[in-house]
Amino acid sequence: MSDLYLLYAEAINEAEGPDGANSGEMFEYINRVRARAGLEGVKESWSAWARNANAYEDKTRMRQIIQQERMIELMLEGHRFWDVRRWKTAYNWYSTPIDSWSVLETPPSLYYMRREVYNQKFGIRDYFWPIGSDDLNNNPNLVQNIGW
Repeated sequence: MSDLYLLYAEAINEAEGPDGANSGEMFEYINRVRARAGLEGVKESWSAWARNANAYEDKTRMRQIIQQERMIELMLEGHRFWDVRRWKTAYNWYSTPIDSWSVLETPPSLYYMRREVYNQKFGIRDYFWPIGSDDLNNNPNLVQNIGW
């Protein structure tokens, strides 16, 4: 249900912004998700604790707040993969190296040293998947996706 609430709030923000006709409904649904976790509402929390206390009044910053709420609430439920692609922020998340600890070190004090495990790359082409060659052969009107 949290997924639907946050998607609806995101849609209202994109359509009207935080000062639109349905902004009260947008904040209501975000606050329902936050209340289930025992948190105060968006306006109350951001006004009291955030560095930018009025962030919820701006459409772009409200988008970031909703994205943050989705990332926290839907963690480990498989939504992040699709969300970061839909938001076009996958490049920021998937272009960083993956680090780990050195678990095979003999002195235990060296265990906490960070080691780069894999240097992942993410480009524009990775937002799209390739169209299968059978589909391309069957339909000459199809054009392969960018980068494939």
